[in-house]
Amino acid sequence: MSLASALSTTKNILNNTATQTGVLSTNVQNVGNSDYNRRSAATVTNAYTGATTVQTARTEDAALLKQTLSSTADDAGQQTLLAGLESVYTIMGGDGYSLAPSTALSELRDALQTYAATPGDVTLASAAVNSAVDVATALNTSTTEVQQLRAGTDAQISGQVDKLNKLLAQFEQANKAVVTAAAAGTDGN
Repeated sequence: MSLASALSTTKNILNNTATQTGVLSTNVQNVGNSDYNRRSAATVTNAYTGATTVQTARTEDAALLKQTLSSTADDAGQQTLLAGLESVYTIMGGDGYSLAPSTALSELRDALQTYAATPGDVTLASAAVNSAVDVATALNTSTTEVQQLRAGTDAQISGQVDKLNKLLAQFEQANKAVVTAAAAGTDGN
């Protein structure tokens, strides 16, 4: 081994040790930072040149991350669906809502049964007609409320899509910064 070769090897070893020490120092420095992923510095030998270098990689559990993202998305979707179904339930006859079609239909049924028992009673006939008008009113009101619910849901979806597009634009900027830093040989954080 020549002196130049020994000097080059020593220089690479010192550079690798310095890089590993820097990664360790950064890990220690960011112990309390919840947005920081621990990194590991591993020595890698280039198959073509035989040079030994250090590669820095983030420590992560890919399966756990994938499952967490999937579960969070599923939960958000189910919560949104539940809120929508509860709104429809309230509109269509839940919780004793007096203007719900189901309540008006029950009252119409009762009025018709009472009128059927004494068909000659004009007051009972008028009550049955009024109950039928109430059913029509309840159906119209419910239709309006369902359309308002749909418009509100459409507005929420539009807002969430806009928010997602903004986040994707921010992600693109951050990704470009990381790619630029990696190309320059520096840490992207």
